[in-house]
Order: sequence, then C-alpha cells, then structure tokens
Amino acid sequence: MNMVLKFLVKNWRRLPMEEFRVPSHLSFVAAPRWQGSHHIIFFILADGQADPILVVKVPRLSGDNTRLDREADNLRTIQAARFDGFSSIPRVITHED
Repeated sequence: MNMVLKFLVKNWRRLPMEEFRVPSHLSFVAAPRWQGSHHIIFFILADGQADPILVVKVPRLSGDNTRLDREADNLRTIQAARFDGFSSIPRVITHED
C-alpha cells in the first residue's frame, strides 16, 4: 500500500468527508508517469468501483510544495465565494505535508 492509501486509511475519520462512507477497500491509479511532471495525481477508487471518489495530488519531489500550496489556496478562495461552494470545482479535503 502506498503512502497516499496509508494516509487515507489512517486519517479517514479525521478528514471532512462526511459524504463518503468508510470503504472496505481502497485502490488507486497514478498519473502522470513522466519525470518532467512536478506532481503525481492519484485517482482513489473504493470497493472496486470504476469511478474515483477522490483525487490526490502530491509533489514528485519532497518539499516542492509551492505550486500545490497556491493551487489549494485558489481552490479554497473560489469555494468560499459562494455559500455552498461550487459542485463543478474541486473541493480541498486536506492540504498537509
């Protein structure tokens, strides 16, 4: 199990994910695979479903958080512009090292 799945399993109940039931099994698909990308994106799948329930983005290099910090801030700012947020724009569940 990779670090992302370990993190989710350990912290599932702590994170604001009330709309998701606790899955019995998590898996993932990762992209992109080329070295030039600054990030790796994990599509998190639950209980054998084909559609992802979460998308996790992590820096390819440890400590290279500047772009993700800015992206998370922008997403939170956009969601805060409307009382219920925007269902068509990703919502930040957590942003931590």
